[in-house]
Amino acid sequence: MELCARKILSREVINGVKAEFGNDEAVLELLRKMCLCEGFGDQLAEGSRKASQVIGKNAPSYAMHVKGMELTAYEPRAFHGIGLAYATSSRGACHNVGGWTIRAELIKKEVDRYATRGKGKLVKSIQDVRGYIDSVGICTIPRRALGLTDEPNESILRYATGLDFTNQLLIIGERVYNLERLILVREGITRKDDNLPPRIKTEPLPNGPAKGRCITQKMLDEMLNEYYDVRGWDRQGKPTPEKLEELDLLPP
Repeated sequence: MELCARKILSREVINGVKAEFGNDEAVLELLRKMCLCEGFGDQLAEGSRKASQVIGKNAPSYAMHVKGMELTAYEPRAFHGIGLAYATSSRGACHNVGGWTIRAELIKKEVDRYATRGKGKLVKSIQDVRGYIDSVGICTIPRRALGLTDEPNESILRYATGLDFTNQLLIIGERVYNLERLILVREGITRKDDNLPPRIKTEPLPNGPAKGRCITQKMLDEMLNEYYDVRGWDRQGKPTPEKLEELDLLPP
């Protein structure tokens, strides 16, 4: 719809659909075409990154994604920690595996949501928690009721498995995230991919409580450097041999 408004796409290209903001019928028709891979819907079904590359012109600059996954519910220009979470998430702009910083930045107000310092440590901590919770195979929603937090109570796991996880869960989570990163590095992912859409870095929010805010490249670099440091990764985002040895991830 935005590309149509900016004259980058025409109705002829998108099979006559009147893609204008506020036109819910157009949304339903485009969704139908995506589900059936029909006409232009076949391109949209590949996601915004690939679709924008096919469209060409300057369409990729309007595709709001990280590593091919579109941004989820939270605006990183209003919560800089979630921006770092999106940038470093193993699967793209996801607040689940990336780290839901909103509790600390908004609900509990434990940290300044516009600060950059300290966000690397915050995001790493949340990601490690998510790593061990996902390994348990449960939904993330009841995790706090089960004592599975950043100060985990392993009782529920001991009752269910008979195994002792004392002081091990956060290490397991950290090991998971490092293993995921090793796979990504093998596939060519580096610091350049731990990034945010250009608009997040250059277009300040036009209104609302965070009016005028954005995450500049300098701010993102500051957060990434801190994040890599607390992770034990080098400046390109690759786990160091020392960190792998610490986590017992080096091959025999």
